[in-house]
Amino acid sequence: MARALFGGSAADVAETVTGARVPGAAGAVWDGPGPDALQVTDLLDPTGIPLQALAANADGMVEAFYGPEGAERLYVDFGAGRVALVPVDIGDRLKAHMADAEAHNVGDRYLDRTTGGEITGPLTVRGMVSADGLSLPGQASRFSRGAVVTSPAGAVTYVICALQKGAQVVGVAAYRSGGSGATINAVRNGMDLLPTDLSLSTEAVWVAAPSVQNGVAVAGDSLAVTVRSVSGAPAYVSFEIFLQGA
Repeated sequence: MARALFGGSAADVAETVTGARVPGAAGAVWDGPGPDALQVTDLLDPTGIPLQALAANADGMVEAFYGPEGAERLYVDFGAGRVALVPVDIGDRLKAHMADAEAHNVGDRYLDRTTGGEITGPLTVRGMVSADGLSLPGQASRFSRGAVVTSPAGAVTYVICALQKGAQVVGVAAYRSGGSGATINAVRNGMDLLPTDLSLSTEAVWVAAPSVQNGVAVAGDSLAVTVRSVSGAPAYVSFEIFLQGA
């Protein structure tokens, strides 16, 4: 941490209790005003040379010095009790901080979430980041796309979405209401996502496919659901395609 600059202002003087200046007075520096405060000896002059002691000059002024690293308030006692000293370079440091676009290393920060994630792109003035500049672990970027096919009388396919960003299809599940059976699949760009059609032999139960193929998708790929066969007269078949951010 940086050292703050103290002293050297018109208010930094060694005085008696009556307000008279004390030229050459020796002062003790403390880190607090109370009885538990510790005396501070880690002081440097403006050129970086350690000070053996803090003393007023011939005019009773406290000349500029650097305090310990990280100290933003010190207390000095020239014999009339401790008085607070605050840094005289606060304005300069604040100005430099405001001018520094990466004062807080925002671009290197990780998202403070249970699953993590890292910002890899530039932030806007409002702190926004484009989708391409945000990297999340898979478990933090899972999502799904679903559809309902009502009253399927036979084989039918419906395109349900176009992906806006690359993703990995990690699962497919389906649900049948009514009828006595159905087989289904899901499709990416015309390729079956399931190695074999999934049988919905039990009504009113979500059935998950045991495995997925052709699951690596890129932005612009289309996802579709397809009913391959039906028996009886199902009222509807529901689909859910589970994806994970690439």
